[in-house]
Amino acid sequence: MRRWLVLALFILPSLFPMAIASVDSQARESNELMSLHTPSEVIVHRGELSEVFFTTHNIADSVQTFTANVENVSSDLTVTGLPLNYTLVENHLQQFKFNVSTGNNSPYGSAFITINITTDLDSSFVLSQVLVTIAPQSNLSFGVSGVSSFTVDAGTRTSVAVNITNNALLDDNITYDIYSASSMNWGWTMNQTSGNNAFETLVPGQLSYVFVWIDIPEIIDGAPLQGSGPQFTLKAVSGLDRELSQWSFNLIFDSYRNASIDFAEPNLELAPGDDGRLEITLRNTGNVDSRMNLAMQAIDENGDTLSGFTKSDRFESDGWTVALFNGLEDQYLAPNESRTIDIGFQSPLQNSGSINVRFFVFALGAYERTYSIDVAATILWERAGEVSLSTSGCQYLLPLQSCSSAVTVTNLGNAIDYYSLELLSVPEFVNVSVPTTGIEIVNGFDNIFPDIVITAKNDSVAFDNDDVQIAVNFLNGEQIEIIKIPVKIAPVINWSFENVTEEIDSKGRLSLAMTLRNNGNAIDGLIIQLQSSHSTEMAFIPPFAAIVEEGVENPRSFEINDIPVGANFTLRAWIEIPSDQQANGTIWVNTTVRSKFSPEIEFLHTSHSDYLGTPWQPVIAEAEPLIDFAAIMSTTWEVLKAWSFVIMGIFIASMILLKANTDRISRKAEQARNQNKRVIGWSDFLNQLSSLKLHLHYTFKKSILNRHFLHGRVLVNRQLSLWSQL
Repeated sequence: MRRWLVLALFILPSLFPMAIASVDSQARESNELMSLHTPSEVIVHRGELSEVFFTTHNIADSVQTFTANVENVSSDLTVTGLPLNYTLVENHLQQFKFNVSTGNNSPYGSAFITINITTDLDSSFVLSQVLVTIAPQSNLSFGVSGVSSFTVDAGTRTSVAVNITNNALLDDNITYDIYSASSMNWGWTMNQTSGNNAFETLVPGQLSYVFVWIDIPEIIDGAPLQGSGPQFTLKAVSGLDRELSQWSFNLIFDSYRNASIDFAEPNLELAPGDDGRLEITLRNTGNVDSRMNLAMQAIDENGDTLSGFTKSDRFESDGWTVALFNGLEDQYLAPNESRTIDIGFQSPLQNSGSINVRFFVFALGAYERTYSIDVAATILWERAGEVSLSTSGCQYLLPLQSCSSAVTVTNLGNAIDYYSLELLSVPEFVNVSVPTTGIEIVNGFDNIFPDIVITAKNDSVAFDNDDVQIAVNFLNGEQIEIIKIPVKIAPVINWSFENVTEEIDSKGRLSLAMTLRNNGNAIDGLIIQLQSSHSTEMAFIPPFAAIVEEGVENPRSFEINDIPVGANFTLRAWIEIPSDQQANGTIWVNTTVRSKFSPEIEFLHTSHSDYLGTPWQPVIAEAEPLIDFAAIMSTTWEVLKAWSFVIMGIFIASMILLKANTDRISRKAEQARNQNKRVIGWSDFLNQLSSLKLHLHYTFKKSILNRHFLHGRVLVNRQLSLWSQL
């Protein structure tokens, strides 16, 4: 019977004439001057007064005075506080209220009232309807009051149950909902659910339980902290008067201890006998301050624990020493706080090897959550060297002379190493001595090999050049670098005077002849000069291929090129001996020889010859004039008189001989076709005269001549001499 009464209470409002529209949560009406905001529904209990709030917004460009009033009020309702006048400046809004009440015996139901807003600017108005519901009084109460707290464990599902009682006089259809700012997943353990809501009907005085489950998340990065957690609010909405009852509870996280290994540096590579550290970053991922337990253990390449090794913070194995640094196990780490610890490795003094280590960490009190990571260290022998060369004098090396070169090696590797030198190639004109013992160099330092000595051979030729190639090796023969020492033979300029001859020739001149020999090691050229202590005529007799200044009749200097090593060269010259000096003396003559390669080097030979001054010279008849026509004519006349017949015979004989010779030449000219005719010139005439002279000499020698004959012969000879000069 009671249920039917409740049903009637919800059906009767539909019979009211103004209950004709669906109701939204809020109503809004407006025009160009103003807007009105009102609630969509107002609940009123019997004998109670309820406040109704509305908001007016002046959207005009000027000040307005508004009047608010209500229309179509049901006879079961009483409205107070209206009409109401108020003024708003432009673009301002304000909230106002009025009261709605009902009598103690008013029937349950719903009816609309109309709120009317007018303005003083014009005759326009705005209307808004509000649904007023007269509803019975609900009375729902949860079994607990205030805010409850529950301790929960991370990573679990927690169930929460609370009792609720319907203390009203009517059945109540209750709608349940949960609100929380948390993102935890939750749900209902109820018979009737839809989406996020659960539904239940309670009769008057009935007690029931609301069941909720909540998934508690894991502790991530130390959050949520111990003692913290989200709040949930359980809401129960009455179906009688939409009255809200609620209960809140907090989920408090219990302590959770955990650790993590966030980062580990790559495995170490160490030099032989070197040490280094590998960083590992660990973190307290629990939600409470915790101390960390750290340990290590030696393992093999397959990750299996080595026999005889337990967890510790320091151990030794196969010459390796491994230890923990900066562990600080007695210090607490706050939630999500990190710490970097070091695993130190000391490698043995050997060229290869490795060690594998497993590192363990857990938060004290949470041994079951132990984490580990495997790290390792390996010996890496890096062999390297930098070579530098220092050399002196090898670019200008004389025969049988030596130069030295020093090789410096810097050990750029990561351990002590040994180095040696190897001779790869040697030019044929030098001998090389290379150190046969190696040197030991600590990494980061340098050392110098004993000097490399290079000696030029005695027969080395000037300007021969090449490189001495030497390899710098590790002691096992592995080559580091090839160094090249450039070597060049310097020219040796050396000339000698040999077979020097000095004599007075038939013309009374000092004649020089000497042999020059190239005793150097370079094909050389010469610049030769002749100098005298007196101003006199002198000259070289230039040899073949000599370079002489053009236009000079008596050269006193010349040049000659490309004289091979060991070759001889003959030099000739003549010097007029002074004959016009007042005193006796000596003429000195210098023959200067300069090398073309090194003109500053000169070779000197000095010659000399004595001469007589003018007072001490023998008397020499004055030279007759070259042509004395008077003597010629006189002699000719005397000869003609004394030898008229003889001369005539000689002339006839000469003509006969001349004719015979001319005929012979003509015959030869005819025999030689295409040859030019020979012209008998002055030289032919002289030849004929010479023949005639021989003939006369033979004739006179056969005759017995008297004194006039002898005198005539002298005259004839003189005359012939004069003709020959012509």
